[in-house]
Amino acid sequence: MEDWKERFKIEYYELHERFGKLVYMISKYEEGTLEFKPNCPIDLLKAQKTAMYTYLCVLNERAKLEGIKL
Repeated sequence: MEDWKERFKIEYYELHERFGKLVYMISKYEEGTLEFKPNCPIDLLKAQKTAMYTYLCVLNERAKLEGIKL
């Protein structure tokens, strides 16, 4: 496989993992069970979650068009 395709897959999977961790943290925050208090407002974290989700969708669509199996 071409190098750029491997880098693409790595980027996708790293983002996917970070997105999952952020979603988990936000849910724990909303449940009141997060073990720490974030320094930034929860709305900023939710905006980050939205941006990350959008980026994941873009990468997923691009993977389909480029023939990259994720």
